[in-house]
Amino acid sequence: MSDLRQGARARTRADLAYESLYCAAIGGSVIALFFLVIDAYNGQPLFTPSLLGGVLFGRADASSISEVRMDWVAYATINHFLVFTAIGVGVTLVAHAVELHSRHPFTILFSVFAAMSGASWSRACSCFPA
Repeated sequence: MSDLRQGARARTRADLAYESLYCAAIGGSVIALFFLVIDAYNGQPLFTPSLLGGVLFGRADASSISEVRMDWVAYATINHFLVFTAIGVGVTLVAHAVELHSRHPFTILFSVFAAMSGASWSRACSCFPA
């Protein structure tokens, strides 16, 4: 057991960077493939990233976007990579901290889950008028 803890503490920054990018690649790919399947089923592949790129970078109204523009897809894809890389770094650092302080890993993981859930619910609830 002490060997496992020593192995967890002996990780280098390169190991953490690799794990971060690996985590980001899996999470980002799952989300991207989900929306690709939904868009293909609706007959407009790549419509979701085009919509996101148009709203975020083209300053277009979401209801006015009806066709796929590849420049907006490219902008949304770059943003997608950056956001999921940041999420991957955060998840990897939390997982590393749980390994280091593994006396009560459930408490740490539950706290992270509660914080993420609270942040997403507060964001979702702020979209609806009172």
